[in-house]
Amino acid sequence: MRSEPGSAPPGLAAEFRSALETCQAETAALAPRWAALTVPCSRGGRGLDQTAAVLVAEETGRAGRDGTLLDMIAAAETLAAAGPGPAAAVLDGLTTGADVPAVSWWPAPGERHGNDAEPPGHRDFAVGLPAATALLRLPPVPGDGVRFTLVALHGAAWRAQPGLHGERRHRLDLDGRAGPVLTADEGAAPGDGGPSPADLDGIRRAAYVWGLADAAVGAAVRQARQRHQFGVPIGRHQAVAFPLAALTARLRAARLLTHSIAAAADRGTASADDEDKRPFTERVAHLVRHTGALSLDATWCALHVHGAHGLTDDSPAQLLYRRALFHTTLARQSSHRTAVPEGHDR
Repeated sequence: MRSEPGSAPPGLAAEFRSALETCQAETAALAPRWAALTVPCSRGGRGLDQTAAVLVAEETGRAGRDGTLLDMIAAAETLAAAGPGPAAAVLDGLTTGADVPAVSWWPAPGERHGNDAEPPGHRDFAVGLPAATALLRLPPVPGDGVRFTLVALHGAAWRAQPGLHGERRHRLDLDGRAGPVLTADEGAAPGDGGPSPADLDGIRRAAYVWGLADAAVGAAVRQARQRHQFGVPIGRHQAVAFPLAALTARLRAARLLTHSIAAAADRGTASADDEDKRPFTERVAHLVRHTGALSLDATWCALHVHGAHGLTDDSPAQLLYRRALFHTTLARQSSHRTAVPEGHDR
C-alpha cells in the first residue's frame, strides 16, 4: 500500500517519512517545509495538490505521530487564500521558518472573536510555540469562503500543557492580554459543488486516520505472527486471521475513495464523469465518517490481538487507538456543528 497515486511527485511519501524520522518533536516542527505543501510557489509554497497533502497525512498517521501538522497545512492554505495584508506576513513567517503561528479551531461556529467578545478567562489550547506572535482561529465546519480571525499575541501568557506521550502543547490564556484582531478576512466562496477550506482539511484528516488504521493492522499482523498460543502463531486461528483479512480489504477500498475525492478537490468541483453527484461537503463528510469507523475498528482489533500488552505504554496499539478515538470524536463534533475542543491532543 505504499504506492503514490495521483499527481504527487514520485518519492514524496518516502521524503516525508525521512523527515518524520529526524523530527523528535511534535509535527508542527516540520511546518516550514511541509505546511505550505499546497500553497502556490509564488507565495513561498511547494505548489503541490491535495493528493500530495493526502500522502503526507497518511504517512503521519502510519508513523503514529500527532496530527498538528494538519492544522498547519490548513493554516497555510487559509493564509494564502486571504491575499495581502497581515495574513501575508504571517504566511511569510511560516514558509521561511521565522515563525510558527499558533493555530486553534473556533469553539463554536458563528462565535465572534474580538477583544470585546472574549468572555473573561477565555482560553485557547493552541498548536504552536510560545514564541508565536499571532493566533490563527479557523472554523471547524465547512463555510462559504475563507473565514478566519488573526489575533496579535504580544504579551499573551502561555502555559505548558503536556499531550499524549509527552508531546509539547501550550495553553494560551488570553484574559485580556492579547493584542487587537489583526484581520478577519473573508475570501471568495468556492464554486458550486467545489471544496471549501474545511472540506480540504476533512480530506486530509480522513487520510490521517486511515494511516492510523493501516499502522494498527500492520502491527496486529506482526503480533499475530510472533505471539503463540496452543503451540502455533495466533494468526493461524480464524478468529484472528479473518478480521485482519477483512480490515486489509477495507483499507484498500478506503484509500481509493480518499484519493478519488482528493483528485476531485484538485479539479475544483465534481467532474461530470464522477458517479457521485452529491455536494462536495456531503461527500467529504461521508469519507470522514467512513475512515473514522475504519480506524476505530482497526485500532481496536490491534488492541485485541496484542492482548494485555497492547494496553501498556510500550505498545503502539494503545497510542494508535487513542489517537483514532480522539480524531473520530472531533469529526463527529464538527459534523454536528457543536463546540470543538481547542488545541486538542493530536
